Amino acid sequence: MHTKLSEKFGFDVSTISSAYAGYYKDKSSLFACASGGAASALSEKIIEDGGVVIGVCYTDDFKSAVFACAETKEGLIKFRSSKYIYAEKKIYNGKKWVSVFEEVERLLNSGKKVLFIGLGCEVGALIKILEKHNVNRTLLYTIDLICHGPTFPEIQKQYVERLERKFDAKVNSFSVRYKKRGWEPPYIHAEFDNGKVFEELFYHSDFGFAFKKYSRLSCYQCQFKGDMHYSDLTVGDFWGCKKGMDSYNPMGVSIIFCKTDKGQQMMNMLKSHDNFSVFPADVMFALQNNTNYYRRRMQNKEQYQQFEKDLKLHGLHYAVVNNKGYKQYKKGLFKDKVKKLLPENIIKIVKQIKSSF
Repeated sequence: MHTKLSEKFGFDVSTISSAYAGYYKDKSSLFACASGGAASALSEKIIEDGGVVIGVCYTDDFKSAVFACAETKEGLIKFRSSKYIYAEKKIYNGKKWVSVFEEVERLLNSGKKVLFIGLGCEVGALIKILEKHNVNRTLLYTIDLICHGPTFPEIQKQYVERLERKFDAKVNSFSVRYKKRGWEPPYIHAEFDNGKVFEELFYHSDFGFAFKKYSRLSCYQCQFKGDMHYSDLTVGDFWGCKKGMDSYNPMGVSIIFCKTDKGQQMMNMLKSHDNFSVFPADVMFALQNNTNYYRRRMQNKEQYQQFEKDLKLHGLHYAVVNNKGYKQYKKGLFKDKVKKLLPENIIKIVKQIKSSF
């Protein structure tokens, strides 16, 4: 069974011991998270057990992202919802900015239980550094997030600055996964210090186009996909989870891939959470609908180079609307919109007609 699945997905699926779906029962908690809130709920259990959580938050001006440490449940709020830009690998320790990996090492050496939440490459880097320094990892728990490949902080910086010029005010709240109409489609939601509010569909925005097209070169050759996830648990959106399934919630569902004994310990903790519902999930079905678990970003080099050049010379908006891939991108968005409006039986008929030619 595992051999057939490994051939299908291109990696050793036996590295995944089990999969689960879940979401916050409380509507306000669920609304604040990008999907079902599994990482947030697990963070709460770690803090209840006397540990700390290291995760990513926006800087105060919402133009970049850094790591931070939360020691209380209130401190976890800043970690909620997705950040589609990569974070600087630094953290403020109360006195100065230091390497986030150095801070995790210090906390572990002091006997502190630590939950580290990051992308696959960040968890991999942390494990490698701790191994090199012979650090005891008994008290370390890790979650990596299913990753498409983040875009550059410069994209968010230019996007936010354009909004601030438009509204003549500073942004004091920003989200790229606002649940205006439920789990999907995602909206950008920005609030300003003059009381004004701005919203637009994420994938219809300059930010959305840049996120799809422009990332670090290493993301196109990512070494942390498939059986190369080094975390205890991998968490993301449970795409493919639809109405009628026991685990479905219109406001978002998390998929959780469990890979280690410590990961199973974490799942037992999550199952004991009073405000979180957990359901068994089929590994094969979850992988089929979450290809970012094992597939790297694809790159169109010509469009990438054009975008990068125009971004540096003319800024984000110009780089987007003048890119050779922009018209095709817009057509794709239109087709997706039409598909969502059509009944499923009509879509199946259209597919059958196409396949007959």
